[in-house]
This record gives sequence, C-alpha cells and structure tokens, in this order.
Amino acid sequence: MISTVAGNYGESGMEAFKDMAAKEGICIAHSGKIWSNAGQQSFDRLLERLRAHLPKARVVACFCEGMTVRNILMAMRRQGLVGEFLLIGRSVELLS
Repeated sequence: MISTVAGNYGESGMEAFKDMAAKEGICIAHSGKIWSNAGQQSFDRLLERLRAHLPKARVVACFCEGMTVRNILMAMRRQGLVGEFLLIGRSVELLS
C-alpha cells in the first residue's frame, strides 16, 4: 500500500502510475495534489491526510517539482514526521 502526491506538472505521470499500480495489485491508500507555491497550511494538511494511512502506507510516490518536495520535507520537519515516510519519485525543475 502506498500514497501518491502530484505537483504542478505530474498529473499525466500520476495517472499512468496509478494504471500500472492497479495492474500489479498495488493498493493506493491516498492520492493528493498540491501546488509548489501552496502555503504552509496546505502542506501541513497534505501530511495530515497522508498520516491517516500510517503505518501501512509509508511510501509516497511523488510526481512533483523540487520546490514541492522541499515544502513537503519542511512540513515533515514542522510536524515531527521525519523518517515516517519514504518519498520516491523524480523531481523535475522547470527551466525558463
């Protein structure tokens, strides 16, 4: 059982991931979406929703920009959740 988080760009990748997970029998406990420029409260709420699925869903597949992952990590620190989740994925920085 895992959770997923999509950021500004990750929706199509997330949908493909969900399809593949379903074919492999992997249960997705929670799917969240958050923008990289969301405020601290939004990231804290995201972690509250992820935390509701502990201890079974410790792995979080992230389809997010680096800033989004950074904000998730900062929220984990604020809430004392460092080490509770394993974030996996590929962070993409958008170039202008």
